[in-house]
Amino acid sequence: HAAILIQGETGTGKENAARAIHYLSERRDQSFVPVNCAAIPDELIESELFGYIKGAFTGANETRAGFFQTADGGTIFLDEIGDISPYMQQALLRVLQEKEVMPLGGKAKKINVRIIAATNQSLTKLCEEGKFRWDLYYRLSVVELDLPSLVERGKQDIKSMIEYFLNQKKRLRRHLTRLT
Repeated sequence: HAAILIQGETGTGKENAARAIHYLSERRDQSFVPVNCAAIPDELIESELFGYIKGAFTGANETRAGFFQTADGGTIFLDEIGDISPYMQQALLRVLQEKEVMPLGGKAKKINVRIIAATNQSLTKLCEEGKFRWDLYYRLSVVELDLPSLVERGKQDIKSMIEYFLNQKKRLRRHLTRLT
């Protein structure tokens, strides 16, 4: 399955678009694993994405699957992909090329994962500035989806979103009423 890159401003619904792609695909019965790359500290992201085996480092008291292994057969959504370090860009490129992950302290494991990445930054600009790898950009952007900002959307889109959020609020209120 081709990697998909979703670009758009914060709040445009990039994760919702990724979920829709997943649930409309033949992978819908498998895991959808969202990962906010910007929220994971650099020193932890490798073990979070790829996992580790018991004893791989101090505190690794058990073997733990990473997000990629958890998503095996399904979809991994890498949000804020433009924020990952050059080292992790190289590691992610290897995953895309080899279709395998290397848990810390372990051996390579084959995976079958659809990768959907998202960013609110211009990856081409980051590439031009030397902050993002061109080869990784090309691997992630086999299919590109640009989401318009709210300003660029038509009145009908905004009306639909308002109706959706009002219905969500009504459902939440009914649910909370039942709980009390």
